[in-house]
Amino acid sequence: MPSNTWVETKKKEETEVVKNSAIDWIKENRETFWAAVGIAVAVVAFIIFFAASYSKVQKNAWQALFMAQQNAYAGRIDEAKKISTDIEKNYSRSSAVPFAIMLEGDLDFAGGKYEEAEASYRRAMKKAESGLMPVLYFNICKTYEARRNWDEAVKNYEAFLKKYPSHYSAPEVYMNMAACMFRGGKTEEAKAVFEKVLVLYPDTVWANQAKTVLNPQPKAKAAPNRKNAKK
Repeated sequence: MPSNTWVETKKKEETEVVKNSAIDWIKENRETFWAAVGIAVAVVAFIIFFAASYSKVQKNAWQALFMAQQNAYAGRIDEAKKISTDIEKNYSRSSAVPFAIMLEGDLDFAGGKYEEAEASYRRAMKKAESGLMPVLYFNICKTYEARRNWDEAVKNYEAFLKKYPSHYSAPEVYMNMAACMFRGGKTEEAKAVFEKVLVLYPDTVWANQAKTVLNPQPKAKAAPNRKNAKK
């Protein structure tokens, strides 16, 4: 059995052979070698430049979105929309873009422009990541409700629950859907949904609201007017 010393010596010899072979190849193919080195350096430089540029683009886009939101909160709607549009145009690859488009939709919704809001939400869905999709879909549902299109609202709320049954907004979706059913004349279907809320979300604000709807308390009688009572 070979000794450790022999193994180490053998490894050193093999390393020297590989090293010498590499040196010989470089000597014989000097131009090819340096061209390959040049390409490798260029690729690394491009990756570094791209990463730095992308990071800067992302930062600028999110800063612009912050400014758009601040203008919206201050009531400067036109300026907020302009900034949001510029984000979509100038930072098309930024992750801030779907949020900027959603902001446009929110501003239109607040202004009663429900069809325009829906269009913005749908446009944002084309660029959004999975985490934002349920929010945008929920907003689309609410545009139908705001337009008093009860059947379409119910249809979309049902589709939302089928696709995102465990989303945090699911209980609110159930309540909105039941309300649309009531308004659309589907009283029994609405009651069934409210009862489902009691089962799925007990001891929550949603369950309390459902109880109030299903078991409305009788209105208290007004106290008699003392002046009239004396007469």
